[in-house]
Amino acid sequence: MPRPLSDRQRIEIAIPCRLYFALVLMGAFEPNPKAAPEEGRREVQQATTRLKTLLAQANDEPLADLTPKDRGKITRRIERVTDAAVHDWDGLCALRVAMALHFFLETLIERGILVLWEGTPMGEAVSMQHPMFERGFEEPTLEHAARKQARRLMERYQAAGFYLDPVQPTALEVSVHA
Repeated sequence: MPRPLSDRQRIEIAIPCRLYFALVLMGAFEPNPKAAPEEGRREVQQATTRLKTLLAQANDEPLADLTPKDRGKITRRIERVTDAAVHDWDGLCALRVAMALHFFLETLIERGILVLWEGTPMGEAVSMQHPMFERGFEEPTLEHAARKQARRLMERYQAAGFYLDPVQPTALEVSVHA
């Protein structure tokens, strides 16, 4: 039987979900320029609705086995640690933020700190979002700025005691879906 997650691990799982959710709320995604205007807006609206649902599910997964009291306590901590990062986004281009989150999550996965399973709500949300900002990779200056933003985000969380190199991956590998 797997060991229960610590509070820190639960928060580490939820941070990327909450940050991606904040990105969706920013209205970061634009209609496909090749689509008719009304069709493009409808596609963005549908994708945004789906992303909100997936990210809410992903955020709830690490808290599912907690009592309502403990769930509330952890949720408030997650909000505190993500609100500061989101505040740093004020005035930034949404495309840069999306790319920074991509690089942040990529770093967590590459270091073996988190495991993102295909078919989970977070896995599906990340897959859906990538095409919505991939045009940013065509701009070297924007990519450089996004990588720098991702490093700052990682430094912020590590200074707060999160995402330190673990003995084994702990986070996004947890899913209620088989």
